[in-house]
Amino acid sequence: MQIDEYDGKGRTPLMNAAITGNIEEVERLLKAGANPLIADRDFGTTTAEGYAARFAKNSKEHQTIRKILKAAAASFSEQINLSSSHEPLRPEPDELVSRSVKHNETVLHWPFEIVRTPRGESIKRIRTSTLYLSAIISFSTGIYLIKEDLLAGVLLAFTITLCLILYPPIRFLFGGKDSLAAAITTVVAEELIKSQIIKKTDSNRRRRKR
Repeated sequence: MQIDEYDGKGRTPLMNAAITGNIEEVERLLKAGANPLIADRDFGTTTAEGYAARFAKNSKEHQTIRKILKAAAASFSEQINLSSSHEPLRPEPDELVSRSVKHNETVLHWPFEIVRTPRGESIKRIRTSTLYLSAIISFSTGIYLIKEDLLAGVLLAFTITLCLILYPPIRFLFGGKDSLAAAITTVVAEELIKSQIIKKTDSNRRRRKR
């Protein structure tokens, strides 16, 4: 494996060492000739220092790595006749990549998207907009069926719709990943909310009767 070769996640050994906070490995790779100016493969926006910056707030090791990489980047810039004031790219938040991304020779199509998590991971998941669009369609269909006195309308309008709305924020709590745990949590949360709505409705009916 070459010193700056990308791995399956589109990161170089230097980036991975920066992520794990391994100061000795970072220094070893730089001495071996690793390029601190290279950005990640899939997004092309974040250097090794950018990855270290994601953890620097609560980690002295990552703060040290940032200083080492910043100095290395300035030195490397001078060697290749670039500006010595080169500033490595700062980490971005959970960032949606609007363009199709080729990964392992597979083109990503709707309804999927790839997002960048705060930890620097690239995640493939169902688009949030798809879930919300499905929620609108489900709710509209449910209202129509309720007007037709069909029980299926209640299921669509108050159960499926609520699940579709809750899933994106709950998925965010699980690191942005589509997972079975996030789906189960969504269903449990939906049942709790629905039970509270039913409880509140029954309470209001009793008050009216009195």
